[in-house]
Amino acid sequence: MSVTQSRATRKSPGDVLSPWELSLSVVKHLSTALKYITLVLLLLNARSLPLVWHLRIFRPVYIIRFQYYLLHLRTIFKSRSAKEKAFQKWFESLVPVGISPFEVVNTYKTWASIDDSDFNGHLSNSSYAKTNDAARFKLALAYFPCFFRAGGWMALGATHYQFLREIPTLHKYEVRQRIVGWDNKWASVRTPADGLETPATPANPVFTSGQTSSSDIGAAADAMRAIAAAQLSIIEEVDGATLNCVSISQMCFKHGRITVPPGIVLAVSGFCAPTPPSPSRESAQVYSRSNPPPHYSHVQNFVSSLTTRECAHFLRGGWRDVPEVERWWVKALGGVVEDQRRANVEGLVGVMEANGPMGLLRKGMDGAKNI
Repeated sequence: MSVTQSRATRKSPGDVLSPWELSLSVVKHLSTALKYITLVLLLLNARSLPLVWHLRIFRPVYIIRFQYYLLHLRTIFKSRSAKEKAFQKWFESLVPVGISPFEVVNTYKTWASIDDSDFNGHLSNSSYAKTNDAARFKLALAYFPCFFRAGGWMALGATHYQFLREIPTLHKYEVRQRIVGWDNKWASVRTPADGLETPATPANPVFTSGQTSSSDIGAAADAMRAIAAAQLSIIEEVDGATLNCVSISQMCFKHGRITVPPGIVLAVSGFCAPTPPSPSRESAQVYSRSNPPPHYSHVQNFVSSLTTRECAHFLRGGWRDVPEVERWWVKALGGVVEDQRRANVEGLVGVMEANGPMGLLRKGMDGAKNI
């Protein structure tokens, strides 16, 4: 009986819906459309969802951790001494041995997603900083594993940008970071960005406060223009990349609350000046793991897990107890590396004429504080 009545009251295709039935149909279809719109919006903005930024930042950590646990599985049935040798060899493979700090380039590849772009269809200015966060973290783990293992960390003091060309939405680009100088406190990293290249940022060099005038304000812009001009003189990279932005980051190294001189961090990480020219004019053998630099025995102390406490003491001020004639980290970064460092950071300390790129930049920013 109920089945017959239900069929009798069912509307035929030609029947007109009542206002109530029509409103219910509209709400049903509207809710379905809203679900799909919400899903599309979430997909378009997936890189800005909660915790996604943290996943992007800590991706290098996850990769290293995965390698670490994978090595655990490979050595699970080996003796304790064999395990220690395997882990020491693996960690030593992460250290940039015998390389000049001015020669290494850290590359971070990404793309201009919709959520990172502005209403003009270009990569948003704020997205450069967000991308630099991830690139700097990758640089830190790639260049200074020994320093982080001993309990160190890096702090960002300032970042300066010179925007040259826009990066269109959905366009791929790279961040290519290079260390350009350091002093007793700060290290500088230059970061270029483009359709396939982005300039790197400088790490913290040490700056002493000095008297500046309003006439110095333009020095910062002049310095950034000089850096950009040097980049723009290269119309096209070997791989066809175009320069879009130049960024300079000032960073310092810390162990707890204590500042560690960048020269020490670079040296304990394995960086050094290239091999000196041979008196016989023969090509000198390049430093490598098979042909380590003279200071490599000190680097191995930071590689070993047995000397972590001694290394931490050294970084927290124990280096001051080493006589100047025995300061191996100074010798490791001498020669052409020291010459290049002085040329780049000249003017940072305040007693020299600020005619180096980093010195001009710092002087101009200090002048802007007095406005």
